[in-house]
Amino acid sequence: DGSVDIFDDFNDILGKIGTDGYSVTLGYHAPITSSGNTQFVADIGYFDLDVDFRDDGGEGFDSFSDSNKGYNIGFGLRSMIGEKVELEGGITWTDGEVLGSDYRDTSVRLGGRYHWTPNFSSGLLVNINDSKSSTIGVLTGGSIGGDSATLDVRWSFGGDVF
Repeated sequence: DGSVDIFDDFNDILGKIGTDGYSVTLGYHAPITSSGNTQFVADIGYFDLDVDFRDDGGEGFDSFSDSNKGYNIGFGLRSMIGEKVELEGGITWTDGEVLGSDYRDTSVRLGGRYHWTPNFSSGLLVNINDSKSSTIGVLTGGSIGGDSATLDVRWSFGGDVF
């Protein structure tokens, strides 16, 4: 039909990957200015992800299953620079076992958030990692970078907890 799907091979590989798992993160924030507009933030988390790769033959990959577990800890600052605009920056260290090997990573995060209402906001967060192989990159044998950008929406229940 004259069309080309450049994602065919990538989709063929991703269609064979199954994941099951969870992550839990606890966070804390405390004002560091008298106005309370700038806060110190910290979080600690745990992840446990099972990955199954199924090969139906002919593509040079073996089938395998693996459990990926680890911890992360992060610190940073966030500040309301206007009535509705918030900026944040920080660093996160991750340590664990991924695909049967020790895994350590340091990432820097930079982001912004727009508060549409006191409870509803949306944001963009960019993570820049020192590890240039994401789990997908390791699974596919590629060198897909570990850097990421996340666009999100957030609903805050009941305002400030602390």
